[in-house]
Amino acid sequence: LIYCSISGYGQHGPKAGEAAYDGAIQASSGMMSQTGHESTGPTRTGYAPVDMGTGLNAAFAISASLYRRSQTGLGQHIDVAMIDTAVVLQAAQYSDYLNEGTLVGLLGNMSPTKQPTGNVFPTSDGQIQITALTQLQVEKLFFILGIEDRLGDERFSTVTSRIDNSELVEDCVTQALAQNNTSFWLETLAEGGVPVAEVRAVPDVIGDPQFGYRGVFESFESPISKDDRITLVKAGYITDHDGPIIRSKPPRLGEHSDEILMEAGFSEEEIKTFRESGAV
Repeated sequence: LIYCSISGYGQHGPKAGEAAYDGAIQASSGMMSQTGHESTGPTRTGYAPVDMGTGLNAAFAISASLYRRSQTGLGQHIDVAMIDTAVVLQAAQYSDYLNEGTLVGLLGNMSPTKQPTGNVFPTSDGQIQITALTQLQVEKLFFILGIEDRLGDERFSTVTSRIDNSELVEDCVTQALAQNNTSFWLETLAEGGVPVAEVRAVPDVIGDPQFGYRGVFESFESPISKDDRITLVKAGYITDHDGPIIRSKPPRLGEHSDEILMEAGFSEEEIKTFRESGAV
């Protein structure tokens, strides 16, 4: 038997059995201490990374255990904790602290390297994330923005000097980007080899033609009304053979109760008794 237990803090220890939610684990795992701006203080993310990450972690653990059983014939009890998953998701930050004594802190949208050319910047009609960290990337960025003459200024010339004069560099880049729109900068910077991405809302992401090649979204007949369709998010990968599929629609409440109870060994008469008594 392979049996997987999923909980907030694990099956043993002083916190075993304590209730846990995604937000609580974000707080207790240190995630919130690294999310937000100095002006906002610690914040949680707008989505549920711990919930989703724990599910993926459990799926990986079960898959590994299934492979182990195919090789050894032995089962396992798997103990998956949300707090462990949250720490694993922050492995780089924990490694930095454990081995170097460094903490990220509240950097907002700035790169953990604290370079002012790695941040979110406004354009004339939106916002873009630029991650120009190497000297070559910064030089390309300045050239495309038309401020390459700044590189001759010692305050702009090296990584160290740009960090020391972070506010000045950021203001200069911001003023240049404000002269044109998001589409222009996305195309121009990408062509120039500068890592860039638009800060998009969910509807904009769904409309991205790239997903026509990815199969992340799948639509099918609604389980409530045959005249409607619903769309779900599928797996985060595709394969050249077989691969993830949605095998069935989301069930109505109790839709498969009889089927499951019969599979568990109960007779039709017993199931009828369950229904009459209100147990099902």
